[in-house]
Amino acid sequence: MPEGASDYTFVGLDNGRKYTFGLRVKGDTTQETIDATPAAPSGNRPPSAPAAPSAAPGNKAMTLSWSAPRNDGGSAVTGYEVQIGGAEWIPLGADIKSHTFESLYIGKTYEFAVRAVNAEGPGDVASVSETLRAENVTVTAADAVGEDWLPSVEDMLGTSGALYVNDEGYVVMHEDEARAAARASLGAEAVEGNAYTPLPVVTKSFIYSGDDGDEKKQTADFYFYLDGDRLPAERPEELLVVKFLPGREVKPFTYAASLAECADMTYTVLRNGAVYRGEIKSGEEYALALFVTDDGDFDLAADEPDLVIDPPAVFGKASKQSENPPSSGGGSGGGCGALGYAPLLALFAAGMVWSKKRGAGKI
Repeated sequence: MPEGASDYTFVGLDNGRKYTFGLRVKGDTTQETIDATPAAPSGNRPPSAPAAPSAAPGNKAMTLSWSAPRNDGGSAVTGYEVQIGGAEWIPLGADIKSHTFESLYIGKTYEFAVRAVNAEGPGDVASVSETLRAENVTVTAADAVGEDWLPSVEDMLGTSGALYVNDEGYVVMHEDEARAAARASLGAEAVEGNAYTPLPVVTKSFIYSGDDGDEKKQTADFYFYLDGDRLPAERPEELLVVKFLPGREVKPFTYAASLAECADMTYTVLRNGAVYRGEIKSGEEYALALFVTDDGDFDLAADEPDLVIDPPAVFGKASKQSENPPSSGGGSGGGCGALGYAPLLALFAAGMVWSKKRGAGKI
């Protein structure tokens, strides 16, 4: 090597053949050796995104599937990595083309991602989003609860299997269970031949603000916005609005024809922000308002202060049938003085409390 040189390139070698190289200082008999194998520049890169990603719903689970990437980057795919909702990547083998994510919540939308990996590292990401729904599947309320503070309505009712999550993501009462309970409590003549409208189970929590720090009972006002063809009666006073209570007991709300009559265990129908007393017409929008006082006779969560839970439904004299529940709203909780269209909708549906402005999400 020229004097002062610190490197030297050997040419004419065979790629893939191991060579032993030696180095010693001029005039010294001690030699250092090293083995090395020359190779052509790979020119490889990470693979492209996996093809055709899809997510199929299952029993509180989603299965993410995909095909091999169209371009492996010049190096064989050594594995895949999957991800849900931006969480950590889960490594999988090169021969695996699907992965099931479990313990998911009904009614929630999830985003899934998958990427292939080769010797150069992870490649481009393919993603897909899907909502987990329960269609004609009986579940317990605990299956639908996505928040730890929400109590199990099934436990409170004591009617296992009475509730289910429909394909719209609402927790509602099975019609067969509702009719059987209503017949037992109210008599067959009250429900036979009458249409049934399931309403979403709703909940409202309070922060008390009584004078001088004294606690006072407050009344939750729940609003269900729906078209006239979903109110199964000719006039508001003909509706049989009921509440499901423990032990399969059913009690009716009392109709209030004016704001002055509104109180615990009452209902009324509003249109354009005012109590409506006329004929219920198909195609027109109404608000069915229910009133339940915290720790009162109608409060399903009587043992839980500051919390009101209402699993309601509607029977009526008309022959119209409603298969899906309307959207629901929770008012300010101040009793009848809070009447009017509530600014926020509070839904207990598929285990989650949703907030929507009035008019949004109408069913």
